[in-house]
Amino acid sequence: MNKMKRILTIVLTLALIVTMMPMNLTNVNARTTTRLSSKKIVLQVGKTKKLKVKNKPAGVKVVWKSSKKKVATVSKKGKVKAKKPGKTTITAKVGKKKYKCKVVVKRNNSIKVTKPSDNNNSVINQVTTKSEPSQIVTTKAEVKTTKTETTKKNDSTTVKPTVAPTLKPTVAPTTVAPTTVAPTLKPTEKPTTVAPTTANGNVDESIQAPVGLIHAPGEGLPYHFAWAAVDGADGYNVYIDGVYVTKVTENVADLDASMFTKGAVEYTVGIATVKGDKISAITSVKYTYDGNGAQATTNVSVTTTVASVTTPSVPGQDVDENIQAPAGLEWAGNANLPYYFAWAAVDGADGYNVYIDGVYVTKVTKKSVNLEKSVFTKGSGEYTVGVAAVKGNKVSNITSVKYTYTGDGAITTTKAPEAQPTAAPTVAPTEAPTEKDTEYIPSNNKGNIPGFTKWTYPQGSAVTEGKAEIDLPAISGGNNYDYQLVYNGIELKDNTTYRITVKFTSTVARKYQVILQSNGVDGGDWSYANSDAAVSVEANKEYVYQTTVNISQAKNKYLLGIMMGYVDNTASQAGKVIVTEASLEELGTVTPTEAPTEAPTEAPTKAPEDTSHVVKNPGVQEEAADSQVASGVSLTPYFDGIDDKLSSTKGNTSNNEGIENLFDNNVNTKFFTNDAPAITIAWKMKRAVTLKSYTFVLAGDASTYKHRDPHSWAVYASMDGENWTTISDIDNGGITHTNNGEYTFNCTTQMSAQYFMIIIENSGDDGKLYYGSQMSEIYLKGDVDRITESRGIDITDQVSGIDTGATTINGFNSNEGVENIFDGKRETKLYTTYQVPGNIVWKMKQNTTLYSYTITTANDNAKYPNRTIKAWKLYGSTDGSNWELIDTVNESGMADQDYADYTYLVDKIGTYIQYKMEITELYGSSFQISDITLRGNSVPDREFKALFVGDWDQVTAKGYKEALYNAFYEVYPRQYKRWGTGSEPKRIFVRADKGYDGVAYTSGSSIVIAVNWMNNHPKGIGYFTHELTHAAQQYGNVSSSSKAWWVENMANYGGFRYYHWAHEDTAQVYYANDTSLQDWGYEAYGNNKWFFSYMDSKYPTTKDSSGNVKYGLIDSLNHLLKDNKGTRYDDNPYDTSTPWNQLVKQITGYDCIESLRLHYVEELKNGTWTFTGFGNYSDNWITTDLPGVPNIDYPAYVGKTHGNTTGTKLSSAVTSGTNLLSGATIISESGYTKDDESSSKLIDGNLSTKWCATSGSVENQAYALSGAQHFVKIDLGSTKTFNTYTLYNTSSKEGFGNTTEWEVLVSKDGKEWKSVDYQVNQNDAISSFNIGSQTARYIVFKIFNSDNGGVGTVRLYELQLYNR
Repeated sequence: MNKMKRILTIVLTLALIVTMMPMNLTNVNARTTTRLSSKKIVLQVGKTKKLKVKNKPAGVKVVWKSSKKKVATVSKKGKVKAKKPGKTTITAKVGKKKYKCKVVVKRNNSIKVTKPSDNNNSVINQVTTKSEPSQIVTTKAEVKTTKTETTKKNDSTTVKPTVAPTLKPTVAPTTVAPTTVAPTLKPTEKPTTVAPTTANGNVDESIQAPVGLIHAPGEGLPYHFAWAAVDGADGYNVYIDGVYVTKVTENVADLDASMFTKGAVEYTVGIATVKGDKISAITSVKYTYDGNGAQATTNVSVTTTVASVTTPSVPGQDVDENIQAPAGLEWAGNANLPYYFAWAAVDGADGYNVYIDGVYVTKVTKKSVNLEKSVFTKGSGEYTVGVAAVKGNKVSNITSVKYTYTGDGAITTTKAPEAQPTAAPTVAPTEAPTEKDTEYIPSNNKGNIPGFTKWTYPQGSAVTEGKAEIDLPAISGGNNYDYQLVYNGIELKDNTTYRITVKFTSTVARKYQVILQSNGVDGGDWSYANSDAAVSVEANKEYVYQTTVNISQAKNKYLLGIMMGYVDNTASQAGKVIVTEASLEELGTVTPTEAPTEAPTEAPTKAPEDTSHVVKNPGVQEEAADSQVASGVSLTPYFDGIDDKLSSTKGNTSNNEGIENLFDNNVNTKFFTNDAPAITIAWKMKRAVTLKSYTFVLAGDASTYKHRDPHSWAVYASMDGENWTTISDIDNGGITHTNNGEYTFNCTTQMSAQYFMIIIENSGDDGKLYYGSQMSEIYLKGDVDRITESRGIDITDQVSGIDTGATTINGFNSNEGVENIFDGKRETKLYTTYQVPGNIVWKMKQNTTLYSYTITTANDNAKYPNRTIKAWKLYGSTDGSNWELIDTVNESGMADQDYADYTYLVDKIGTYIQYKMEITELYGSSFQISDITLRGNSVPDREFKALFVGDWDQVTAKGYKEALYNAFYEVYPRQYKRWGTGSEPKRIFVRADKGYDGVAYTSGSSIVIAVNWMNNHPKGIGYFTHELTHAAQQYGNVSSSSKAWWVENMANYGGFRYYHWAHEDTAQVYYANDTSLQDWGYEAYGNNKWFFSYMDSKYPTTKDSSGNVKYGLIDSLNHLLKDNKGTRYDDNPYDTSTPWNQLVKQITGYDCIESLRLHYVEELKNGTWTFTGFGNYSDNWITTDLPGVPNIDYPAYVGKTHGNTTGTKLSSAVTSGTNLLSGATIISESGYTKDDESSSKLIDGNLSTKWCATSGSVENQAYALSGAQHFVKIDLGSTKTFNTYTLYNTSSKEGFGNTTEWEVLVSKDGKEWKSVDYQVNQNDAISSFNIGSQTARYIVFKIFNSDNGGVGTVRLYELQLYNR
């Protein structure tokens, strides 16, 4: 019967399918719409998500772009990566169509809040289903949280805890802006103001916090709160127990009973002022909710008032919220180091400021500090110890913990602050346990596990209530459970903490496992409640395994098992195991919670005192004196070689007159080059030295070739090979051309450095430019510098990886391998039980000089004593085969502390590509390391390099040097690839010159920039990319019988294409009716950019499928000059007889450049050609996929785009009333203006002044790309409501053409904009428009037609704003 039913069901289903099929059998193609897989995504910082184009047409390329790459980037395949909080738009260009996805990036520090149990024995800080074996240590280690994002409305606030057993910290350390902490306030009648604990906005202490907050219920409004309004507020955030619940626009809030999620108890109701994307501190009151809607009571808050953020007490340092605050701050001391604190390193930090009660006390360079007891100036009592990361002259917020100082140097404890919001317990790491010996805590209460006679055990075992003796055979295969001692049927409780204890002895060394497992026989899933990793034990040594586990949701019944079979696939000898204790104790309940989103950190744990070996303080270790350190000695023995990539010549090597002869200590050899100055001689020292003087020894034939002797030069020194300091600058050396004459010069600036260079600016002493330069020797004299821990730079990122073939030490498991010591992650480690001696060998990406190295202990060295290295030797090698001993440590004295940094200065300085650490002795039977950090020097081996020399210390424009640095590495490699032939310089000296009164110029491999220009024009750097084009040109053979135009015009184009049009915000937009584009008179700095764009568009360089390249017009003229250096070419654009124009005719058919230009103008006027960007140029292949250079996502001129909302023109202009633009400020503007005609005149209230700007340079070209000729962005100062604006146009005062087409956009935050009015064909002198009621702070007036069809000059006399 059942079979017949199934057959009938199948038949009916098939019949239904047939009836649904179309009768016409012709293929019907459903119309598919191309779209993105998501229109909006929200990511946390560091997270990624891949976007896809759905229904993409076949064969069409997708080009991805992010509007704000600092917020989120997108790969070629649509993978979006969140970089920093903010908003951006990802655009997928599919053919000619664009599809957009809005991306919101949020901080990744959201923390859940949990309430602890009142049970003093409860473990309130460790909720996990996998826990590594742990020593239970009772501490008071808890730290407060402020300015921490809370994401769940039903989270509660932690009450003051009693002293709880803790292994992991309950919360992350407090992060606040550097401040002096105010004392705890006694209850008063005023509400409490604290820093917000949510991240709904960034805290801005300058924003006034609400005052006068009270509970003000009325009829039908039992949860009504009110406060005094704050001027300029965009609204107010409302919080309950520190958790954001809603936002209101007025200074009142009617809350809902559902918001009081804990029932009838006391709550903290808080309010913060919102302005834009910033918020004030929270003002709060206590409120008792009775649960029935009746009028409740409010109490005075008794929480600590957080003092306002102040500038740190270190002069010249300001708080920068973008700098990451240190994480994981913890007290990690012991009896020998009672005031020792450690924290996680912050990438790129120059050091760390340390504060006591908010007052600066010291700065350290490492991620730990050992304080002096003198800093605890108030005597015994509680202190706040804080740490802030330092970068340059900026500091991060302070991360702090409470610390109790006893005054006698005894081991002290840290204490949690009272009545502060706290975050969720940190989840224990899920890595396999590595613990071996633990401190045994006897289990007096055996819990619900009976004696061994109730257990299941292998046959032949001798078992009593108190002991189980198990004889095991030799084991070489099988499963871990083939031999086991098991107790089944254990019933566990939800949200409860248990302690597992197993005590036993084995007669042979072997591995075993202890597991608490969900019993599959009883309906469980066989999952482990504790870790399932194997642990090694030694023969005939009593061993105790002890750990705690938290059961959040019990899974049926459990079993407790001791696995003694083929554990971890490891063979073992026959032997006996004697188990004397196996228990499972219930410790207490915990409130269930979710795992925090932040990485786990471990609590500060008391370091057990260990007297078995010498214990040294962390920090720089005192070792044998550096035997090489000396003062006033010859530095020639420390010469390490010529830098042939930085040096401009190798010398006349064919005649044995190479540059290396300068340092061969032989006056009978010499260096000679026939090059013209400037000549660069660069070299590297084996270690850091201070050059105090140098001596030139002239050649043996100096009297015969006087013009070859150096006349003026400069000497530079550098520690990193990129940033150089002038240490000697000689205008006239006074050299008298004596054969082998010696001339000594003192350095006017003395500094420790490892890289040096001399630039000979000219030779001979008669003022003429000579080819040729020579010298016999250069002697160096000065100091061999003592190495310190701060010498050099961090070169750990130059480690390419572990040499696994040469490394003999392996990690205990896959999670604790050798590779972890260089992964940059503090929370990972190498743990190993391998026997010593053994080697750890690592390779570098390139040659490096090592000055010092730091070994950092792991996360639980305090818990597991003697997991430290006692002695080792460090070797360096240049080839991986021959090793040189560079450092020896016989007694490290490493203490049993967590994350302790021990820094060692190498004994012998050298340059190596590979290093070997031979570990010779341990303090115990195993060891572990969190990190090895290397410090020294390594110059990146880049093909192109910018070398900054000169007066950069005089440049005050913020970020200017960094902007030039970034532009160089983005632009010059492209220009070189396009127009270089290999002989042009790849090392460019970028010199700041305080004595130069121009802008910039290029000479050979140097670009000289005026300091005054940079300081007076701190934004624009387009001229620099013009000069970079000159560096790639290096022509020298262009003459001009007419105007000299080609060299400078091409340089204009080099910057226009490869810098300005590489980014949306720097693109230079012009319009076809701009006559300066058509005829610039061949002026050197004229507006030739569209003409060159036209030449590349019409006559590009191409490459066929076989790889054959055919040069276009610009590149053919470039090669005409480059390939015929000895021939001079006339670039006269009119003369049809020149080789120049004959080449033009060969390629274009036009007889000269001028004829081509006239045709270009004709096409502009007819509209048959216009410039819209370089995105579709067929020669982009030349500069695509260059090594280390990101490809350009060229922006495009998209034509006119605007909103469709049109305001109502009023019959009569509004000219009186309160003008809301009074007191407003201009944020940015377009075009070139005179000082007395700037955009500020548009809103100055004076009808006789005007904003007059010509088209051209625009700071924010995004407006121009959407078709605007001009724009002005205005800040009203605060959010205001308005509905009418009045424009005083050009003809109100003069006879030029009016602005006739424009758009008005408004915004509350300056990020999200709304179009409220678009006007066209408006030609009145004065006009007013009603745009409806608008509330905003920012206004953009975007102009599409600025002079009624003219060339793009805007002339506006006044803009007024009213609320009528």
